[in-house]
Amino acid sequence: MTGVLLAARGPLETWSPTLMAQLALLLPALAALVVVTFTIDSRRATAVTAFLGTAGMLLCAGVMAAIEVAHPGHAETSFTFLQFFTGQSGTASEFGLNLGVVADPLGAVMLLALALTSLLVIVSALDSVRRADGFIRLVLVSLTATFAMAGVILSPNYFETLLFWMLLSASGYLLVGHWWGLPAAAAAARRAFLYLALGDALLLVAIVYAFFRFQDLNFGHLSLAYRGGKVSSNGLLILALLVLGAAVSKSAQLPLHAWLTDAVEAPAPAAALVLGPTLASSGVYLVARTYDLFHASPRALAVLAVVGGASAIMAAVWALGQRNLKHGLAFAAMSNLGLILLALGLGAFGGALLHLFTSVFAVALLFLAAGAVGAGLRTERLAEMGGLLRRMPVTGWTTLLAMASLCGIPPLAGSWSKGAIWASLLSPLKEPGPIALGLASLLLAAALTRLFAAAFLGETARRRRFEPARIQDAAGRVRTALILLAIPVVVAGVWALPLGGHGFLNVVRFPGLKPTPLTAAGVGLASLLGLLGAGIGWLGGRAWRWPEPVGAALESSFYLGHAVAAAARRGSGAAASGLGWIERRVLDGALAGFEEAGALAGRVPRRLRAGRAEQSSLGLLAGVVLVIALALLLVAWAARVTG
Repeated sequence: MTGVLLAARGPLETWSPTLMAQLALLLPALAALVVVTFTIDSRRATAVTAFLGTAGMLLCAGVMAAIEVAHPGHAETSFTFLQFFTGQSGTASEFGLNLGVVADPLGAVMLLALALTSLLVIVSALDSVRRADGFIRLVLVSLTATFAMAGVILSPNYFETLLFWMLLSASGYLLVGHWWGLPAAAAAARRAFLYLALGDALLLVAIVYAFFRFQDLNFGHLSLAYRGGKVSSNGLLILALLVLGAAVSKSAQLPLHAWLTDAVEAPAPAAALVLGPTLASSGVYLVARTYDLFHASPRALAVLAVVGGASAIMAAVWALGQRNLKHGLAFAAMSNLGLILLALGLGAFGGALLHLFTSVFAVALLFLAAGAVGAGLRTERLAEMGGLLRRMPVTGWTTLLAMASLCGIPPLAGSWSKGAIWASLLSPLKEPGPIALGLASLLLAAALTRLFAAAFLGETARRRRFEPARIQDAAGRVRTALILLAIPVVVAGVWALPLGGHGFLNVVRFPGLKPTPLTAAGVGLASLLGLLGAGIGWLGGRAWRWPEPVGAALESSFYLGHAVAAAARRGSGAAASGLGWIERRVLDGALAGFEEAGALAGRVPRRLRAGRAEQSSLGLLAGVVLVIALALLLVAWAARVTG
């Protein structure tokens, strides 16, 4: 008897990637629910719950990524959350709002980066802020931010993206304002919330516009509609600009970047989470997820490239003039995100997403290290630092690895991802995009090297009542988190290699673009720019001094934030008057009823009350649910209008 023996199907062929996506999404939410319900009075139990929730999320994300790398594909699972009958005939007679998850290579790799970074940030928080006030609140909001970002990554449509997008804004507000008792932190949180709320509003307008034009909100369905010729080029441009505006607000790009330096008022783990895998990365990810829209509109791609290039160059210039370590790192992170948007605008889809993947780890590592430096020196001013490499070797060397990776120094991860971007642009050469990309890379490398030289080289500055000999390096779980984050900073870029057809550029690809393989010329050019920029920054170091007017202008980002804030105050005058009328006529009466409800709430068991700060956090999240309900009403009204 003859026959063919078939190999047994392995788990990667039988396990469902959508199931892994659902579990990865729900685990941080489940951990947050357990904290609120059972462990809110116990720091140790809260820490264990958060660790288990994010570790489980990492396991599910790893399995999902392995499935998508082995068998790249696109799968969705969803259910109808709300359904409208439009009164029209045919397929347009019904319109449903769906919730679900999408499993594809893009979502899988970004979910993996989010899960790993969030886990290590929480591990760091177990030591750095565990004994401080508000530890439980910090862990709870961090889990919420991780859950919200996972929802943004896995959402298959605009509607679900909006829900998680707004929850991410609320979480970012709470993380930035964690030290709410300090006036600076409270003011920073308010400013950040205004910019983030603007991004929420722009995305909501984009959704309403998309509904009116396409009667559909699913990313996959809209991708077909963009190429169907049913909407004019102007209509596509308007929708793309609305989506880009929302992304610019979240990723702190020009001109909505002023909240960026406010984020460093948060504790180091919170700042690492906000500027690393969650809030700042969400805008870039939204552009990548909706890239069909930008690819269908060449003018939108051009605007995307201009915004990204201008942000990358200007932020790097501003980083060169910062006198505060965290502020300099914040502008460096902004420049790096602008560089990714520029690459997307130039069509380097795979390289841009690979660089986003590798830089998430480096940015989170930099802010955790900056927190360790601030704790050891009790200052964030560069003029009061110096000589830390020999006094804080673990912090110093891990910081050097992260900065070198972002600069593109070989053989670290950033050199491979930047090389992948350059490989897409060298053939054919596209002017003036590569010039802006090269200038941004050069300036970013100079700014990061200047920050490292000022903080870690030379002699430690002398201060009254401070003994440099008593500086202690990061220890315990903070040290562990720094070392573990340094591993992907070193090796993650190797994924750019073909690896038998399973390399990053072969897996994460855009159907409308032919993938460009990694080339030695691309990696060499990226490395050369990084080394040249690092040399410029090294020569400046602590001796880099700007004249006072120039230094003040650079430190305040040319006062653009002040100008935007002034315009917002003027534009909000009429809106404030209208809201004041609503407050006097409508809300005052309702508040009387809320007072009685508050008296009743005062008799709930103590387990459900963990202090004023925790109640404020939950209250704000409840407010987000109310805003989401208002958004649903707006979409329902739009459905009636079209009917």
